Amino acid sequence: MEEKKKRRIVIGTLISVLIFLSFVFFKAFSITTQSVVSYTITFFKNFLSLSMSLGTSEAMTSSLFNPIIFIIPFIPMALGFAFLTFYGVTFGEDIKLGFLSCLIPSIIGAIYLGPSPTIIFLAIGLMICGVISTQLAAVYSEELKKWKNYRIGSKTVGKLFLIINLMLFFALLLDVTINIENYNDLYTNETKELVISIIPDIESGESLQIGSEMLPAEQQEEIASEFANMTEAQRDIINSKINEIFASKKISAMINFSIFLLPFMVFALLELLRLIILSPISGLVTKAFVKTK
Repeated sequence: MEEKKKRRIVIGTLISVLIFLSFVFFKAFSITTQSVVSYTITFFKNFLSLSMSLGTSEAMTSSLFNPIIFIIPFIPMALGFAFLTFYGVTFGEDIKLGFLSCLIPSIIGAIYLGPSPTIIFLAIGLMICGVISTQLAAVYSEELKKWKNYRIGSKTVGKLFLIINLMLFFALLLDVTINIENYNDLYTNETKELVISIIPDIESGESLQIGSEMLPAEQQEEIASEFANMTEAQRDIINSKINEIFASKKISAMINFSIFLLPFMVFALLELLRLIILSPISGLVTKAFVKTK
C-alpha cells in the first residue's frame, strides 16, 4: 500500500509539473486569446515587412518557423497525458489520480496567467481529460492488438486532445462573439495601415523642380511651398478615400465574417497538430515505457 501511494505521488507530481509547464510556456511566449485572434493580420504584416526588406524566400522561411511558438506549450501537456496513459495501462484505472493531477496545475495555471474564459474552458477540458484518461488507456490496452504500445498512447492522447481542442474552439468562439467590435476595430485599423503603407510615396518634387536652380531664391522657395501644399492635399485625399472605404458597412461586415471564421481555422490547425505531432509523440512515450503484456 505504501509503495502504491508513493508511486501515485511521483506520477501525479510529474504529470502536474508537465501540465503546469504548458501554462508557463503560454505566458513566456505571450500566447493569449487576443494574440491568437489577431495573428493573421500580424502574420501578414510581418511577412510583408520581411519580404520588402530581405526578400520573399527569407520571408517564407521565417513564416514557417514563427508558428512554432504556438506548438511548444502543447508538448508538455502531451507528455503529461502520455504518462497518465502509461499509468492507466500499467496499474489500471485511477480517476482520482487523473483528476487531481490535472486539477491542481489548472488552478495554479489559471492564477498564474490570470482568469479568462479561454483559461477556464482549458482548465475544464484538462479536468475532463484527467478523469477519463486512465480509463481510456485501460480500454485501449485490451482492444488493440497490432503496434499495441504505440497505438495505446497515440489513440488515448489523441482523444484527450480532441476534448482540449473542442474546449479551446468554444472558448475562442465565445470570446470572438463577445468582443467582435474590439476585434473589428483592431483589424480595421491594422488593415488601413497596411493599405496606406503599400501605396507608393508621393515624390518629393525634386524632379519637378529641375531647372529651377537658375531662378531667384524667392521663386524657388515659392515653388517648393506650393508643391508641399499640393502633396499634402493629395495625401489627405488618399487618406479620406481609405477611411471612407473602411467606414462602409459592407467592409465592416466582411471583416466581422473573417473574424468569425478564425475559431474554425484555429480548430482545424489544432486538429492537424494533434494528428501529426502530439499523438505520435505520445505514442512514442508509451512505446518506450509500457511493457508488452
